[in-house]
Amino acid sequence: MFDGRSVLRNIPNALSSYRLIMAPVLALLALTRHEEPFVVLIIISLITDILDGLIARGFQIQTSFGAKLDSIADDATWPVPGLVDTHLS
Repeated sequence: MFDGRSVLRNIPNALSSYRLIMAPVLALLALTRHEEPFVVLIIISLITDILDGLIARGFQIQTSFGAKLDSIADDATWPVPGLVDTHLS
């Protein structure tokens, strides 16, 4: 039987996982001076960072695992724009 709530419960974690997976890709794009793909993907990462929290809180589906995953994804993703200063400028 299809349970929409269980599917919905996985969306915030999927968005955080996307950010975690994209962190090394973003770093590589910055280091190799691929500016346009870097900007597009960092914007997508920002949007997914906002959405995962909004969805989890809005539907009251927060979990301790999701909170940890989001924090790890933040720690992996958000230092990468610092590479822009040294490698894309």
